[in-house]
Amino acid sequence: SRFRAAKAPPDALEVSGAPSDVKAINGEFTIVQGKQVNERAVYKSVNADYYLLVNDCGSFQIGKSSDGVCDGVAVENKGNWKIQGQSYLGFKVKPVKKKEDAPPPVKTVS
Repeated sequence: SRFRAAKAPPDALEVSGAPSDVKAINGEFTIVQGKQVNERAVYKSVNADYYLLVNDCGSFQIGKSSDGVCDGVAVENKGNWKIQGQSYLGFKVKPVKKKEDAPPPVKTVS
């Protein structure tokens, strides 16, 4: 399938800007090793029982189920996230920049 991501998925994602009634979905989601749904990585919230994955409808979603059931609290469609059917301007899902990704300092031989 030509939609496969060529590079490895990020180890963690940061979710921010969800409204107070679903604020449990805010925070860091880390990759679930060895699990894929619809050939894509699955992420689990470090704070709550929420999963971020590509559902069977072909959208990214954040929801309670760890399989592809299209029942997410937050669902992405063509780059726009909706939470319970509403758009929230400040809502973002972005890769967490890990400090380990920086190249190691070059050791100078003295």
